[in-house]
Amino acid sequence: MQEAKSPRYRVVIADDHLLVRKGIRALVEELGHEVVAEADEGIAAVAAVLALEPDLALVDIAMPGLSGIEVVLRVAGSLPGVRLLYLSGLSDKDAVVEALRAGADGYLLKDFLLDDLAGALQTVMRGERYLSPGLPEAIHQALEGSEEPLLTARQIEVLRGLADGLTLKQIARAMEVSPKTVEFHRAKLSERLGIRDIPGLARYAARMGLVGGR
Repeated sequence: MQEAKSPRYRVVIADDHLLVRKGIRALVEELGHEVVAEADEGIAAVAAVLALEPDLALVDIAMPGLSGIEVVLRVAGSLPGVRLLYLSGLSDKDAVVEALRAGADGYLLKDFLLDDLAGALQTVMRGERYLSPGLPEAIHQALEGSEEPLLTARQIEVLRGLADGLTLKQIARAMEVSPKTVEFHRAKLSERLGIRDIPGLARYAARMGLVGGR
């Protein structure tokens, strides 16, 4: 009696570091899966996933163009059947919890071993959440509460602008909205996060990996 073959998944990899991306690709292919596209920034990642509709996307959080969190927000809203797994070096509780609440299925720290990657892929493809063993217990506890995203996509855009050192007027121009709209989002951010000053919001954005050019 022949053993059943393991499923072969179609995978998109998004990471702005070439060597990291190629290393991940080699590991994914060693596990028997097919890498259908690579992306080195967030906008290209969204385009690749929407065009190819893979089984799974492996997404770094800190990328130019769009952050991994923004990528997940856009993809999860358009293609809920695509599994989304973060690959990140960030282990800050706020960053991990917010990233997962954006709609991702799992979070794998980049210092993983091959067995960790295999387990992560199997877990999220079963429809279960995967959390890297190296993540603090406080993250597991925080995720037992509401699954709703703490922040909206627009609020994350404002946070990214603040982290990049832009003024509210500059953020408004980049987002193609009025300064009053940006101020509204900033006020909501302060309310949701309990951070009242702009430098504090910028530091929070940096912890979440939102620093980087558009």
